[in-house]
Amino acid sequence: LSVICGGSVATVCGRQVAMALPCLTTKLFAVSDIHTDHGTNRSWVDAVHSTRFQSDALIVAGDVANHIGNVEASLKALTTKFAKVFYVAGNHDLWTRTSDESSTETSMARLEALDKMCLRLGVETGPAVVADRFLVCPLLSWYDRTTQPNQLPDGYKEEHLQGWMDFWKCDWSDVGASSGGKSVVAKLQEAGKVNEEMLFRNENRLAKLSALRAARDLPVITFSHFVPRADLIPAIERLKFKELMDVAVSEGLDAQIREAESCVHVFGHTHIPCNRVIEGVRYVQQPLGYPGEPWIRKDQKEIARMVIWPPPP
Repeated sequence: LSVICGGSVATVCGRQVAMALPCLTTKLFAVSDIHTDHGTNRSWVDAVHSTRFQSDALIVAGDVANHIGNVEASLKALTTKFAKVFYVAGNHDLWTRTSDESSTETSMARLEALDKMCLRLGVETGPAVVADRFLVCPLLSWYDRTTQPNQLPDGYKEEHLQGWMDFWKCDWSDVGASSGGKSVVAKLQEAGKVNEEMLFRNENRLAKLSALRAARDLPVITFSHFVPRADLIPAIERLKFKELMDVAVSEGLDAQIREAESCVHVFGHTHIPCNRVIEGVRYVQQPLGYPGEPWIRKDQKEIARMVIWPPPP
């Protein structure tokens, strides 16, 4: 990946793209897992400079907060600091069975409520052009099982997933997946149904993206909350949570990223920073994470370091 701003043309993702002054001024930043139910993280949002990024755009790759009121307050604050904010829901954003919220709302209804809230706030949840220089496309996702039950890696124990909070705090009954009281295997199978529904809903977004690309030959940046490829998860011997693979990877998502001809894909969920190029696509995770996670360095949480476009030379 390279950008060479030499006059009015740049080489981006292997092709010539018209560039003007905005390529020097308009930047795209990305962050995931800001978890603003934690006061320290909400303070991070409030501390983002109020005027420095007014010509820039921001991707928020899910897990803003457990409570919808905090999601709204956080996104609203960010819209005052950036010219454009893009958002896709994470698993925490779709928890409906919490102590101070009604348990009658399904997680799919919550997703639709978040879309309506974003429309009201001016937050982008579909593909859009930024500064007439690049396209950003949010992609929905969930996770499904990637390990084989008869070929479990060393250290993997299904019973460790019994307490996985999504199984208890999400309600997917309206898409034929209701995991309460069922085995871990059944819960993982039903999570796969949710992922299928999310990928199906992406088809409309990809169609809109295709129409935008037909009118403008611009670089595409996609993003999701969940991990699009299993090889973006660290080796299991490096993981404390050995079962992470089965509640993190969205099978089928990478095919949609390739369909979109994305140059860069941003994701979140695992709270493990990542910056890798695989088969021509740069995969980036820049999590704020929970307070006190030692593997996320303090300097990695500085918003000024979270720029992903233009890419580095």
